[in-house]
Amino acid sequence: MGRSQLAQAKCCKRGHIALRLFGGAMNDLVDRILTAYQLTRPLDGELVADSRRKITGYIESLAAAGQRDAKQLTVYGLAYLKEMHEGRDPHFTGC
Repeated sequence: MGRSQLAQAKCCKRGHIALRLFGGAMNDLVDRILTAYQLTRPLDGELVADSRRKITGYIESLAAAGQRDAKQLTVYGLAYLKEMHEGRDPHFTGC
């Protein structure tokens, strides 16, 4: 199995785990995250589509790692979008 096939298999496995955990609620969770973020910073259609794809992958990876609390996933998702669109918070150095 090639490197890209392996990456795709991992992605698909992660997605199946997340869908099993949340059922149809995954789309609702991603919608909730995007809607809440856009209340503070509106995004154009292209950025929304790109953000939806990235935030879905991020939430799927958190769910596959065992995070199942929808409220906590929403907080993580909002923080992820904020960092993605606004950059890192200078108050946090990562140390």
